[in-house]
Amino acid sequence: MSLVTYHPDLDTQFSRYGIQIPIADERASKTFALVAAEFSSLCQKADLELIKPLGREDLLLVHQRDFIERLFDRETASSEIIKAFELKTESGEYHRYDPTSATVDLLEMLPSVLLQGGASYYAMERALEDGFHYFLGGGMHHAMSFGGRGFCLINDIVIGL
Repeated sequence: MSLVTYHPDLDTQFSRYGIQIPIADERASKTFALVAAEFSSLCQKADLELIKPLGREDLLLVHQRDFIERLFDRETASSEIIKAFELKTESGEYHRYDPTSATVDLLEMLPSVLLQGGASYYAMERALEDGFHYFLGGGMHHAMSFGGRGFCLINDIVIGL
């Protein structure tokens, strides 16, 4: 039984998408390594085979249908991501975002976020069985029913509850 799980593939790594939010991409991996060094029997690299990405039906538990439709529509998804991560100023200029530095298209962030949300949900299920379980990732708790906010595209915490 592990109580803390982590997997590097479940780290969104904003810089890959050209997002220049000052969050060190390696913070989760360093934290996991430090905790695992002290409490190795309680830590485990997440088994990605056991984690299912959140689907539309999961998102509809807490998010409004029109937001989910915009999120899954390739014409409007990038606008929703830009709003959630506050990547444009009121005057329409990019803020903390340089699309030319991206190595991955911004639209590819959604599958990553859905898998990360699925890992949060998985950890909550394990917590119900084991009494405690922590996924070192997720925690996208600022998103509202009508859209993403505060660097959180969806609200994985409320979905899990």
